[in-house]
Amino acid sequence: MGAYIVRRLISVIPTLIGVTIVVFLVMRLLPGDVAGMILAGDGESGSSGNMEARETLREQLGLNLPLHEQYFTWIGGLLQGDAGLSLWSGRPVLDEIGRRIPLTIELALLSIAIAMGIGLPAGMIAALKQDSWVDYALRGLSIGGLAMPPFWLGTLLMLFMVVWFNWTPPLGFVPFFTNPWMNLQQVIWPALVLGYATAAVIARMTRSTMLEVLREDYVRTARAKGLPTTTLVITHTLRNAMLPILTLAAIEFGFMLNGTVIMETIFTLPGIGRYLIDAILHRDYPVVQAIILMMAVSFVLVNLLVDLLYGVLDPRIRY
Repeated sequence: MGAYIVRRLISVIPTLIGVTIVVFLVMRLLPGDVAGMILAGDGESGSSGNMEARETLREQLGLNLPLHEQYFTWIGGLLQGDAGLSLWSGRPVLDEIGRRIPLTIELALLSIAIAMGIGLPAGMIAALKQDSWVDYALRGLSIGGLAMPPFWLGTLLMLFMVVWFNWTPPLGFVPFFTNPWMNLQQVIWPALVLGYATAAVIARMTRSTMLEVLREDYVRTARAKGLPTTTLVITHTLRNAMLPILTLAAIEFGFMLNGTVIMETIFTLPGIGRYLIDAILHRDYPVVQAIILMMAVSFVLVNLLVDLLYGVLDPRIRY
């Protein structure tokens, strides 16, 4: 197992190097000069400040160096645990990310919990009640979750809350351990939107895999022996159907960690996603590069964890 983990981690290195090169070059290809935008002071690359001031600022920020020197300087800092300073705030990037990442992780965890809590039971019931009105109703709800984009559903939910309940998005964020009830009120709505969209995918996958397993000979034999339905479904059917469901849930969780941008923007939550949008608009290269790399690492680690869980769920799998 240890050798497998080491091999997997080593194989990830080329992927992460490719991610760093792509995000580094793409940010430099975006139109707009960050030095001019900072001098303009309003987020636009206007003409405020003369060319001498702009060049001086570019030199202070290290943007006058050749691209390969900027790249290796950034990589060298990362290897030492330093992602650089924000070009706009001047504060360490890792400190800024550290203040915002708990919100994004909480939102992603709550969303995937809602998705699994809704999707798994819905898929199981739909499979056990195949072709009944219950099955058709649950499939209709899941298709609705697939058809409605989260950004549209989130906007509609906010409009409904504002018009009918005079609810407005919070201007600040309260950490969970400071005030759990207030924190839940702020996070639950975007988590429900993300969770519903993901629950639809999980429900359909659960239904299809459960139907496949229910047709297996050992399940029919266990049913013929009079095994209780609960034991048959939970122990013999669901466990053997969990591998593709777990894979899908891990992929969706990775997307949630990296894709809370829209929900954080709609519900004015100061998480990593909203910080990333602001950094892109301001051409804050160190911030964007650090967040994209962090997203890539998180996605890789989630998939590695799922691979290891395969061996727990299915003893036949060995590494």
